[in-house]
Amino acid sequence: MTINNYQTLLNQDTYTLNLASVSDNTVSNTGESVTLTKEEGFTENPVYIAETLDIDGQKIGYLMYNSYVSNFDGELNAAFADFKADGVTDLVLDLRYNGGGSVASAIDLASMITGQFEGDVITKQQWNAEAQAYFELESPDNLIDRFNSTIYSETDHEEAINSLNLSRLYVIGTGSTASASELTIIGLRPYIDVTTIGTTTVGKFQASATLYDGDNFFKENVNPDHTYAIQPLIYTYSNANGLVGPPTGIEPDFELEEDLTNLGQLGDPDEPLLRLALDQILGKSRSTKRRSGPAYQLVGETDMFSPTYQRMYDNRLPEIKK
Repeated sequence: MTINNYQTLLNQDTYTLNLASVSDNTVSNTGESVTLTKEEGFTENPVYIAETLDIDGQKIGYLMYNSYVSNFDGELNAAFADFKADGVTDLVLDLRYNGGGSVASAIDLASMITGQFEGDVITKQQWNAEAQAYFELESPDNLIDRFNSTIYSETDHEEAINSLNLSRLYVIGTGSTASASELTIIGLRPYIDVTTIGTTTVGKFQASATLYDGDNFFKENVNPDHTYAIQPLIYTYSNANGLVGPPTGIEPDFELEEDLTNLGQLGDPDEPLLRLALDQILGKSRSTKRRSGPAYQLVGETDMFSPTYQRMYDNRLPEIKK
């Protein structure tokens, strides 16, 4: 497989992967293989792993969250209900493969992690000069995102948020961590101690919205003759302290790159990145080994062709009065 043929090979309805091991920079076929078959209509639950680890008598929550999708905020809230019932005192939030998504879900997640800051500012939106002036005059509250007590819903249904009231958080991030994931980190830092582990994030701090040929650009009463919509960037943001995310990404407090020759098992306390996070929680000092094998170039990710790949979007558009 090369950078020139991987799309053709991986876009088939069925294909087989032959497994190999790497030792002393030598790749050896193991004789094992895995056959993958395309499944139509599959929807991934972004709450990939949510479990409580009991380590040295301490209850530590581990959440691997792969995308900010508001349709799954109920599942996310249920995971926090379990953490709360288990008496979790610390949380490792694994966003290593999370390219972002819904701003509303990011606000909900920040509120689940905390709970003691209801009503306080998480982010302040900054639109272009004309739109900013209009919203500041007509609906200034819509320019501010605040910690809330119920999960976001486009209906009248409200579900109380399960909050942990944490004062510190450990976040695993990589070069695949972007947009709403970075909002979670930036937005929480004025309020609690957020420690980042892994590698530098993408540095994507702009939100977009889907605009339709309908009333006030909403999907309601959309023009049936127009089957296309547009997805422009509409605003950037700062946190409660006025900090704007760096375009070069958020640098880790403790750096450790994923090693393709020693990935470990996700959720296992000995998986390298999780192990480093747990060591910080438990106050243990451990040296991190640099990758000694061959260097690999990332050429793609499973969701890289998705319309929402590494994008942050906001479905809560302020109404524009004509």
